[in-house]
Amino acid sequence: CQCKPSDDGGIAPCDETCFNRLLGTECVGDNETKTGGNNSYWNCNHGLECGNRKLSRRLFAKCRPQRDKGKGWGLVVVHGIKLGGLVQEYVGEVVDEKEKKQRLGSWAKEHP
Repeated sequence: CQCKPSDDGGIAPCDETCFNRLLGTECVGDNETKTGGNNSYWNCNHGLECGNRKLSRRLFAKCRPQRDKGKGWGLVVVHGIKLGGLVQEYVGEVVDEKEKKQRLGSWAKEHP
């Protein structure tokens, strides 16, 4: 990235204007030495000051699962978050109740 730290120590580098963030890419680097080290994907030298490493640092909002009548399961944020803030990283797929039952039935047959 091309981000520069603020002169007054106020805003951390790699904010909403960070080129990596605008491209939907998280900054990568070594948190200790502020270099890429042996990482060939290195793209930022701001270390822990970087504001675009929330996924790799697991800085998620605290959530709990909740079932809603007619809508199924979802996550509810326990504490408020800032507008545009990261809630959670989602990895997987969304399936309906019918598909869930079918998959669980298949799994039960394969793993008696």
